[in-house]
Amino acid sequence: MFPKSMPLHLLENITNGFSKDRELGSGAYARVYKGVHESGEIIAVKLLHSNPGLDDMLFEKEFRNAASLHHENIVRLVGFCHETRREYVLYKTEMIFADSTRIALCFEYMPNGSLDSYIFDECSGLDWPTRYAIIKGICEGLKYLHEELEPPLYHLDLKPANILLDDNMMPKLADFGVSRFFGQEQTQITGSCIGTFGYIPPEYIERNIISNKFDIFSLGVIIIKLITGPTGYTQCAEMPSEQFIELVHEKWRNRLQATSEDGMEQYSEQLMRCIEMALSCVENEWHRRPRIGDIIDKLNEMEAKDQGSLDQVSAQASVFAASSCTPQETTNSKAVSKAREHGWAAANAVVGVHKLVVQEGLKKAQSAIEDDARQRAHGRLAFITGELQVMQTFLYNADKGELVQNVVVRTWVSSSRSLLERADK
Repeated sequence: MFPKSMPLHLLENITNGFSKDRELGSGAYARVYKGVHESGEIIAVKLLHSNPGLDDMLFEKEFRNAASLHHENIVRLVGFCHETRREYVLYKTEMIFADSTRIALCFEYMPNGSLDSYIFDECSGLDWPTRYAIIKGICEGLKYLHEELEPPLYHLDLKPANILLDDNMMPKLADFGVSRFFGQEQTQITGSCIGTFGYIPPEYIERNIISNKFDIFSLGVIIIKLITGPTGYTQCAEMPSEQFIELVHEKWRNRLQATSEDGMEQYSEQLMRCIEMALSCVENEWHRRPRIGDIIDKLNEMEAKDQGSLDQVSAQASVFAASSCTPQETTNSKAVSKAREHGWAAANAVVGVHKLVVQEGLKKAQSAIEDDARQRAHGRLAFITGELQVMQTFLYNADKGELVQNVVVRTWVSSSRSLLERADK
């Protein structure tokens, strides 16, 4: 949908006259306000500062850049305003009539603000799955700009403040005021001031070169800070890469263990890959930095490998679950003895039991409990069904950390535990 023209009086109305309490943020060229329509729809109104000549140029450039972008990891431009009014104003010592131009760009509203509000070290802040999803989303947005647009568009001011988060913490790239389309060339020489110190690569600082790996350097700094905190990039410059990777990995493993987060091995692998990838992005020589497509390919390969391992274990577990007990044994204690005969030699398979298999077991166990409840006169069950006994043993061992962590299994742990507690009353 093409951005629509919005009259200035409407923007004034939905922002309470661009009031201070509606201000979301400000920069060198604009202030951003929260606009609330009568329908309840919320938008972000970016009101450009009055800079005759410059504001028109900035408006047209950002409008043309943003209006052409359509991707789930890019903030969507929904409207604009370019309106001139004849006003009676004070000029020096007298009142005169003068033209006053107000220019605004309107974007979809991001309720969780910008990423710079979530940059914390390994010991606090966002959990690893959320951080990884943000990293992947940023990379997807950059891939769209660099490799799916023709010609490619380079952001040139990528930083946490320009990465916004929706209500599901999905990242979206924003602020394309200094972005440039590239042709076949790999570098450009510029005299313009672009980017933000701390996120700009050495070839620009030293020689005013804008390379096609400019954004990749910024991405590396962002990933390092997102994983390690605000001082992470400074730390990585002060020690060998191997030492930095090991230090970060150790800190994150301590957090994962302390918080009993599931899938620790999988998360550790993702962490190692991401920090190694980030360090390759901040190479001093721009041609040694990876392409964004290569980064996405590596992330996808890692995810496919994790999913493949999970599917294999689940398949083994399903065979084990199906062959271990006959239908008649699901309502008596023979299943317990069979589990003991196996000696839990198939423990690694059991922890990967597919969610549907487990849910079916829970349904049968629930039915057995209800049947028994109607027949018994005392407050306790005379026996526990085979499925519940297996789950009870699993939970006992999982609490002790003796079984392999598995994200699929942990999705039903809480429900099976509550069922066990009910059965045991």
